[in-house]
Amino acid sequence: MIFRTFNSSFRGAVQSWRAEIHSADLESIFDPSRTALYDLLSRDGGPVLRLRFIICFNIIFRKIVDEDVLEQSFYFCSDATRLLAISQIMSCIDRAFTKIQNTIDAFIHNGSGWILHEVQYLDVHEGNFREIAGGCLNAALPSNLKNKHALLSLHCSGNQCFLFAVLATLFPPEN
Repeated sequence: MIFRTFNSSFRGAVQSWRAEIHSADLESIFDPSRTALYDLLSRDGGPVLRLRFIICFNIIFRKIVDEDVLEQSFYFCSDATRLLAISQIMSCIDRAFTKIQNTIDAFIHNGSGWILHEVQYLDVHEGNFREIAGGCLNAALPSNLKNKHALLSLHCSGNQCFLFAVLATLFPPEN
């Protein structure tokens, strides 16, 4: 299974990868996909990652209505998962596949009448993120957040940052 990049946005911070599958059996796809996804998500190499990813399958379903065969493509996605270390990759992939499998099973068994015909492709949407740490004068706000004038950078002495943050919320400035 080979992933090819098909979309990139936000100056490369968010990338989308696609692997063509064309298989009628969803279960047989999971094992080869796990290995390929592991290789894709761990390609930066370091033990610490800062990724958020979503796995999506595009699946063609068929349905017979009044002797006509309808064909429709549906997109099933996992939840967005934050990945901080290489050691978490396989468990995150397994949780994503379980979520997708449960969603597909619910779709099929809840009276939709659709029958799985073909899994067309697997998409992975990943984004790098940078966590922002807080604290009393520990870190300055990044310029993109500071320029929005929606956040306060409180200056307080001691270790009472939380108290001052609550007070600033309860009693906002008038101007």
